[in-house]
Amino acid sequence: MIGKVFLTSASIIVIASAAIADADESPSEAIERCAELEDGSARIACLEAALRGDTVSAEPSKTPTAPVITQAIEEVQTPLPEPVESASIAQPVELGAEQVEARTAVRATTPADNPRQVFAVSKTRTVPYEKLEITLANGQVWRQIKGDSQKIRVPRKYQNALTAEVWRGPVSGYKMRLSELKRTIRVERLK
Repeated sequence: MIGKVFLTSASIIVIASAAIADADESPSEAIERCAELEDGSARIACLEAALRGDTVSAEPSKTPTAPVITQAIEEVQTPLPEPVESASIAQPVELGAEQVEARTAVRATTPADNPRQVFAVSKTRTVPYEKLEITLANGQVWRQIKGDSQKIRVPRKYQNALTAEVWRGPVSGYKMRLSELKRTIRVERLK
């Protein structure tokens, strides 16, 4: 990093001295004259002119400055809009409106609408990508979804004594809690 800064600084000095060498004065004299300027913007303009190879003058440039505003600014208070009743809000009719409506409908449901059901597990197995597949006593087959990255191994002592609690997730899909293992996974139903 220091080498890059040094190389960049050295190349700027070489370019500046080559540009100033074309003028009647030496580079150090031009830089000294620019350093004597008290106005910061005039000093920078002088140094930039020296880099371009223009003639450098120690007098401040006649650049127009912005006028100073001395008038007081009046505060204007705009009235706040009246609160809008939620019933008067129009339903979205634009692109993606169906997703907004679906998301709103899901939020309106309560946990009481999504009862949890408890089932006995008849069989568990690990399928490719280390996902758990659960067969319930009523014949339903559920599998851990790809988005759930938990790696669950069912110990032998729970092979025949496992219960599963299944419920609909808050947004979409289903969740299953393997009660004896105290683990909750996201699942999809296969059968």
